Amino acid sequence: MKRYCFGIICIIVFASILAGIIYNFSSKQHVNLPAAASSIFLSENNKYGDKEQTLLGFIQNHLVGSFGEVATNTCPENGNTGTLSESIGILMYYSLINDDRPMFERVYRYFEKELLTEGFHIKWRSGEDVTCNASIDDLRIIGVLFGAYEKWGDEKYFQVSLTLQQKLYDFQVKGGSLYQLYDWKYNSTKASTPLCYLDLKTLKKLMYYNKDWEEVYDRSLAIVSGGRIEGTPFYFKYYDYKSGEYQFDEEYNDNRGICLLYTLYTALNMAEEYFPTDELLNWIKDEMDNRNKLYAWYDPYSKEPVSDLESTAVYALASIYARSSGDGVLSERLLDRMLEFMVDDLNSKYYGGFGNCETGEFYSFDNLTALWALTLSGDK
Repeated sequence: MKRYCFGIICIIVFASILAGIIYNFSSKQHVNLPAAASSIFLSENNKYGDKEQTLLGFIQNHLVGSFGEVATNTCPENGNTGTLSESIGILMYYSLINDDRPMFERVYRYFEKELLTEGFHIKWRSGEDVTCNASIDDLRIIGVLFGAYEKWGDEKYFQVSLTLQQKLYDFQVKGGSLYQLYDWKYNSTKASTPLCYLDLKTLKKLMYYNKDWEEVYDRSLAIVSGGRIEGTPFYFKYYDYKSGEYQFDEEYNDNRGICLLYTLYTALNMAEEYFPTDELLNWIKDEMDNRNKLYAWYDPYSKEPVSDLESTAVYALASIYARSSGDGVLSERLLDRMLEFMVDDLNSKYYGGFGNCETGEFYSFDNLTALWALTLSGDK
């Protein structure tokens, strides 16, 4: 029981971070930092290019350290300077699509030193006490490393990614099902997965290097395809491999709400593989037409928000999802709404970031997903 509980605690902690940092934008405040330096990645055809570079400057000044580490939360009193594998994967992906090899290499060196174990497992966050991973982040990092090899031809990226995918398969795939975590201290897994962890695009890519992933891809596609909550545009959060049942968010019994972020990630995984998710796309259009905003938590059946909180990460992922679904107009509407909450005071210490100036809380997930959304708007 001790081993099982440890694994559950580990993944719940990670899942709470993945859910995004929910921020009430109605209390937006401004404080202080020099304007961000311009970057060589600015696309002349990208109307959001200046915002991207301003945000990149904030991230470089406040979140990314000299060794490639990425602070999870900048809050002066109770911030978290630890680095998530999630942050590393997104930042490496950003560097790859912008052909910024120096940044990629700096982040990769940190990953290799602080997050990669001798047994070739990936810690979900930095720290000596961390003994489990998260498959969503492993897949992103592995996919990005294969992409780096394909773009730059560096054999080390290929060898590391090849080893990582095999380790992931050996320890977390059972009967064609990809489990959400592996705890190497206790040699245990959890026999379920959040649907959004099933990164179909990367799983398909892995099939070219290891044919064993084909069964995992087919199984994952079936799970995700069947995971929409009946009569709604939303997706369940979990699938339990033992019971064969889908499950709501942990918070659903308390407030009847589900976190929109998980649905968006799941739908994005579908859209990247060209599977239609029209129900969700049309619902987002209606929300933007009727409210001009998305909330972080919704009752899936009434489709009404269960709180008035908005989230940078929700707007960012919704924009990425809309663009992947072929709706560039909706994608830009979502970006425009997101950008209303960027700190735009040139005299602010936090100029260019997304967060709470009053408390000094700026989270890596919010800011990196916003950066991801902005750079994709340039069609790089």
